[in-house]
Amino acid sequence: MPNCKKCKKEIPEGSLYCMFCGAPQQRNKKKKMYQRPDGLFEQIKTINGKRVAFRGKTEKEVTDKMIQYQEEQEKGPLFREVAEKWWYNTVEEVEYNTAKGYQTIYNYSIERFGSQRIRNIFPSDIAAYIKHLASRGYAYKTVSNHLSVLRLIFDYAIANDIIQYNPTASISIPRRLPRSHREIASDKDIALICQNAENGLFGLLGVFCLYTGCRISEACAVRFKDIDRAAQTLTIGNAIYYEHNQPKLKSPKTDAGYRTVPLPPFLLDLIPDGKPNTFLFSKNSGKTALTGSQVRSGWEKYQKEIGITCTAHQLRHAYATLLYEAKIDEKTAQKMMGHADISTTIKIYTHIRESQMQLSQNIFRDFLSNLSA
Repeated sequence: MPNCKKCKKEIPEGSLYCMFCGAPQQRNKKKKMYQRPDGLFEQIKTINGKRVAFRGKTEKEVTDKMIQYQEEQEKGPLFREVAEKWWYNTVEEVEYNTAKGYQTIYNYSIERFGSQRIRNIFPSDIAAYIKHLASRGYAYKTVSNHLSVLRLIFDYAIANDIIQYNPTASISIPRRLPRSHREIASDKDIALICQNAENGLFGLLGVFCLYTGCRISEACAVRFKDIDRAAQTLTIGNAIYYEHNQPKLKSPKTDAGYRTVPLPPFLLDLIPDGKPNTFLFSKNSGKTALTGSQVRSGWEKYQKEIGITCTAHQLRHAYATLLYEAKIDEKTAQKMMGHADISTTIKIYTHIRESQMQLSQNIFRDFLSNLSA
């Protein structure tokens, strides 16, 4: 690019005036701007390795467009523009459920930062955003997910040489935010589930989740070939996810998801025989897994019929309690539950210990009260 005759700064070729100091520029009369057959003037420039065409009815209009383009380039893209490119690439790379989880947070971030230049978003802006989320009563995990998605977008901008640093790097989640803990199914619910093990398909599903520790998505993916009656074991290697209510098979996110767990004899007695490749939990003789609506409505109906309130996932935590009571160490429990990170197992075991400690304290308190009565 040529330099301004006065201030010596680089200006677009063919400029009539300097965009910095306003000085008029002497044009090379021998070099005229190309005029297309349709009458429009045109200049094509290679900018950052990309050919950009500028067209206008007059040479001045073309020059003005070139100046405007350069100014926009110096300011950098809007957050929305970068986020949209990140989203386009991310949707193709991550699992369906992960992308579905990102969708709401992505939309929320666009609403908040979309019209801002991404280079002009600073840590203070991110901190204000986190404070806003916290003020709306969001739980710790929800706010953490929002920050994680933002961090991914800014990392994408760094990788594409749009910004030099990530403004989310120094931001942390307020510790005071509420943290949700999944409660373990009550003793009453567990007793009712065991008593109703032969209560149709969902009676079997309930007791199956309780005594295998399967996530409901894993239980719904079980096929008869995964059950080894001789060894009394279940091999867990797939899970179900749903696209528009239709079941799809997927492999575990990590190697930890692949595991073999023992099947107690009484549970094996409840499981019918079936062809190897057919599904254990199905409405059409094992040909396909249950749909999303069949799982939701079926479990709700089952809850009402036998009088329980627990979710299928709470039964997985009840399974963890069984492991704890059987004195299974945390490392082995991690493998049997398919946790990628042992810290997840430790948190559950810690919660169980605290619950049992509280129960013991209550029993002892009642005992002391009876003594003094």
